[in-house]
Amino acid sequence: MKKGRTRFFSRRLSLLRVLFTVLVLGLLVFGVGAAWTVQTVRQDLEATLPSVEKLDQTEGRKITRILSSDGQLIATLFKENYKPVSHDELGENITNAVVAMEDRRFFEHDGVDYRGVARAAVGNAVAGEIEQGASTITMQLARHLYLSDERSYERKIREALLARKIEKEYSKQDILTRYLNEVYFGSGAHGIGAAASRYYGTTPEKLTVSQAAMLAGLIQSPTYLNPLTNHQGARHRQVQVLTAMRDQEYIDSTQYREAISEATQEDFRRASSGQPMLKYPYFSSFVANQLVQQQGEKAVYSGGLTVQTTLDRELQTKVQGILRDVIQREGGRYGVSSAAAVVIENKTGYIRSMVGGLQWRSGDQFNRAWQAERQPGSTFKPLLYASALELGYNQETILNDSAATYQIDQGNGTTKEWTPLNCDQTEKGKIPMREALRLSRNQAPVDLLSRVGVSRLIDFADRAGITSELPRVPSLALGSGTVSPLEMAEAYTVFANDGVKREASTLAWVANSEGRRVSDNRHAWSYQATTPEVARQMTDMLRRVVTEGTGRAADITGLDVVGKTGTTDSFKDAWFVGYTPKYTICVWMGNDDNSPTYHLYGGSLPAVAWRQIAKSLDHQGAQRFDFLAAQPTKVKYCKVSNKKATPACKKTTVALYRTTPPSRPDCSQCEVKTVKQLAPGTVDLLNVSPAYPTVDTMEVTPEYPTAGRRPEFS
Repeated sequence: MKKGRTRFFSRRLSLLRVLFTVLVLGLLVFGVGAAWTVQTVRQDLEATLPSVEKLDQTEGRKITRILSSDGQLIATLFKENYKPVSHDELGENITNAVVAMEDRRFFEHDGVDYRGVARAAVGNAVAGEIEQGASTITMQLARHLYLSDERSYERKIREALLARKIEKEYSKQDILTRYLNEVYFGSGAHGIGAAASRYYGTTPEKLTVSQAAMLAGLIQSPTYLNPLTNHQGARHRQVQVLTAMRDQEYIDSTQYREAISEATQEDFRRASSGQPMLKYPYFSSFVANQLVQQQGEKAVYSGGLTVQTTLDRELQTKVQGILRDVIQREGGRYGVSSAAAVVIENKTGYIRSMVGGLQWRSGDQFNRAWQAERQPGSTFKPLLYASALELGYNQETILNDSAATYQIDQGNGTTKEWTPLNCDQTEKGKIPMREALRLSRNQAPVDLLSRVGVSRLIDFADRAGITSELPRVPSLALGSGTVSPLEMAEAYTVFANDGVKREASTLAWVANSEGRRVSDNRHAWSYQATTPEVARQMTDMLRRVVTEGTGRAADITGLDVVGKTGTTDSFKDAWFVGYTPKYTICVWMGNDDNSPTYHLYGGSLPAVAWRQIAKSLDHQGAQRFDFLAAQPTKVKYCKVSNKKATPACKKTTVALYRTTPPSRPDCSQCEVKTVKQLAPGTVDLLNVSPAYPTVDTMEVTPEYPTAGRRPEFS
């Protein structure tokens, strides 16, 4: 028995040896084949690689030309103030910051960080696409100088081979110096010399640890993380760089804390961007932003593009002058120092004018028209009313303009109470929706939001073009979120365009250096954000705001002016947003430090400035909305029942409609009861009371939409 078992195990062992031998030979053959294949591919690719002998030479620069709508040159974009610096002029702080964040093993590898490559390969395999690049500083330099930005495995292999080739020819010092002279830091600054001057007005070797960390952080995404436009994002990245420098022992804990403290004192809103935008800087700065998003940094600042914009030069000059004059004349009286305006052509989405401040200068290049995020106040209310109309509500839907307290879930198991108040401290009680908007009531729209729901309002705002994140709170009905003037102007174009949303743009077309069109926005992408019926009802309601409500200062004889005033709590922001058949205009006024004004209402200076801007526009052939009747239809309503008045109604009010009036039943509460006169002894059989018990009945009121929802304030 023991002998048989030994034989069995001996045969099994022999079989395993054979299988193992076959496996080893197979792997050996596969490995040799794979190595031969890799070597062949490598040789083929290396044969096509460019020479790296000219690493020390800087490349030529092409200028991108920005034109107005009539073809006049208004700005140029290029690698301005390109200041190559030597290694000795770099300084220790920027060198350490960049290495710590971009390539911590830079001084150890031969151009390729194989540990990083392995980590990225696993991540890409899991994702099913190239998400991580594991590019070293040398690989990034190779791509920038010799390759495209295409995301492919072939490009990555060529990049790695080129990096190793560069490392054989040049020292780490030379590679790092050229890299820092070539990398883009945003705002037109190519190279660390231009970046140090642009953001801090100094040279690279004089950069502090905090400043070096900020600039090193820009390399990942110089447009998105630009501190001039995204201070919060840039600050977050700056802290990441400082943390990496501390963890890699380039700085100690004390230096880390000092750098963090210094970072909190920086205010890039007032930093000089260095690059002049020629005659129309507020407009041109936004053009540059849109152009980079569409074409990429490299093409914009070194591709020699020609860009036809939508700018009306004469209008831009007028709008700038109007805002400046109004603030200079009345600003002191109202305690307001800043203003911004945007003018959009409705049918095309073309931004014809954008003014982001009173004066563009070295100490103030903040574009409030698209960079400032302020509370829109009551100018946000039309979005709520439009979302209600979509659900079947109409202009005569009765809202409760009375004090009500709402419970708000704070998300941590606690709630707080909130009671909205009207600005005049009064209550209207039961009030039609059209009147709530005309009089800009506060309690009524919050009542409406409790029926419509916050989600529905946010959904409509998103469709209308509001991209800012909005809070899910009941005060959103009153405009408690923050948005830019550009966003509000875009949203109102939906009402002006029969519900169609067109992307607002400053770019008409873009041509490359050879003159070939690479982008044509003259037929911009659009979609139906809401129905034409909803848009027309909103136009009718908002028209009343100008003719009979809070926006009367914006009315223009002979022109259909539609709009809404907005004034925030403590009078920190004042707005007028409105439109005509041809243009939509947004005017904002306030103070940069968010301090309150002296009771500046949207219906005062903003409406006055809006009217002056609108009067300077060419409305020829588009003075009236076709769907609005020339003569309004008068409908009399009973104040007692809020239904259509009958001859019996004593207390009535008249509403004027230039669109189809909402369907409402006749009032029955004010019916006059008549008594028949019968001859003596005559019995009126029709009025004989039945012998069976009677049941009191109540008048059945037609149902109006309530959306069937609970308040969505959590």
